[in-house]
Amino acid sequence: MAEEAAPKGPGAALAESRGALTVAMLFSAAGNLLLLTGPIFVMQVYDRVLGAQSAETLAALGLIAAACFTGMVALEAARGRIMARIGARLRARLEPGVLGAAPGAAADLEALQRALSLPAAGALMDLPWVPIFLIPLFAFHPLLGGLAMAGGALLVAIAVSNRAAIRTPLATAQADAAAEAQMAARLAAEPETLAALGLRPAALARWQGARDTALRSALHLSDRAGFHAALARGARQAMQSVLLAAAAWQVLRGEIGAGALFASSVLTARALAPIEQIVAGWPALQQAAEGWARLCAAPHPAALAAPPMVLPRPPATLDVRQLAVVPPGEPGPVLRGVSFRLEPGQALGVIGPAGAGKTTLLRALTGAWPAAAGSVQFGGATLQQYGPDLARLVGYLSQRVPLFEGDLAANIARLDPAPDPDKVIAAARRAGAHEMILAMPHGYDTQVKDGGAPLSGGQIQRIALARAMFGNPLLLLLDEPDAGLDADGEQALTAALRAHRAAGGIAVLSTHRTAAIRECDLLLVLEHGIPRAFGPREAVLRQALAKPTSKRAAGSAA
Repeated sequence: MAEEAAPKGPGAALAESRGALTVAMLFSAAGNLLLLTGPIFVMQVYDRVLGAQSAETLAALGLIAAACFTGMVALEAARGRIMARIGARLRARLEPGVLGAAPGAAADLEALQRALSLPAAGALMDLPWVPIFLIPLFAFHPLLGGLAMAGGALLVAIAVSNRAAIRTPLATAQADAAAEAQMAARLAAEPETLAALGLRPAALARWQGARDTALRSALHLSDRAGFHAALARGARQAMQSVLLAAAAWQVLRGEIGAGALFASSVLTARALAPIEQIVAGWPALQQAAEGWARLCAAPHPAALAAPPMVLPRPPATLDVRQLAVVPPGEPGPVLRGVSFRLEPGQALGVIGPAGAGKTTLLRALTGAWPAAAGSVQFGGATLQQYGPDLARLVGYLSQRVPLFEGDLAANIARLDPAPDPDKVIAAARRAGAHEMILAMPHGYDTQVKDGGAPLSGGQIQRIALARAMFGNPLLLLLDEPDAGLDADGEQALTAALRAHRAAGGIAVLSTHRTAAIRECDLLLVLEHGIPRAFGPREAVLRQALAKPTSKRAAGSAA
């Protein structure tokens, strides 16, 4: 169910399906009432047809029963289709808002959609109608009603036991499956590296170990859930037999008719069936319930706040004041106390050892990671004030360059479904990649796979630089932009930075290469997430060379 929609919070997304849920509940009510057809038909056959020896009455009752059963099947099928579409709609509405904000949101959404498509979801709607099937049993004889209620209580006890028994195995199975999937994805993403370093056998052995662990966890969960499902099924059938025997005893005593004997068996089966289905589907329902709770607890800024007013294209200034950043999943800030200001035409080089906080700073400047303290103002406004339009003003080149399956033009145009060819070519020219692309047999129509194959690392880097420059952004954020570049690529990068600055743009780049640093007016030295030096390039380099600790921080850039 592919449907474009703005991001929604869980409550708002569910409210959109309130009408469909109401219809599904009405269908459930009508279907449950039609399920009374079976016991009523049995009683009429025994009490009227056999007594009157009337074939015409039997035919009429058969036609009525056939029509009721047909309607019941149609209603149940319609309810299943509605519930499946509610699950798909919820997923479509929630995905844009939570996939980047909530860890594991994709798995939670999948579990929610799957649970809504299972018979157990329909069984939850059938639960309120269980008394409808118990009332006739009490009308036949209080003993029959009491036995049916005892059977229901027994199934509820099994359901509670099932919930307690699978809670830990379910969490373990989910964690092991996620670890195995993550390891498999890494193996699939780096086949050449594994082969070149001779790591394939060891890596495969590690993946097989993770797979075996995940399989054992899944089997343990299946065993626990399967035992309780079988126990519920056996208990229901046993209760039917007990109730049938009790009804037969009442027939022998002359307290009820033979029709009521068979009708009571059908009514008991229908009354207990929803509970049995819920017990059988409890792992999926519990997983969906826990996923829904996590989705509700996750931040949903797009659903809580109105879209920001569209601001005009700002001046190319960047003002960072006492910035502190706490990356997702980290207990505390890994970057703190960072302050600098860039005017049009300026470029800042960020240097320091691995783990110094360079990438964290650039991600914070994109707006992806909010400031835990301090502020970032772009063109005099905070990054949040620009909303989604910030991406049009910022070009970002990350360390790990993600290219997507499709042609080069679509990748440069940031996956725009109908990109302007002139803007694509202009971005490629600014990045110095136009001639490189034209030298390929299919030019801009060259197809690449996820990850960039069959392009080389240097070619991927230059395509990514063109993508960063698409749309003529004011601020370029380049994380190790010269990694993997050859001499021609470094010259193209240098020319691109010069052109960007000459046009009045600003840039922040982290690098260890001397050539890229030469294009920076200012340098910022980070060490353990704290600024150690900041100022004009030459002054900072002299200071780095003068102090041993700062010299190590500056690294090969000096």
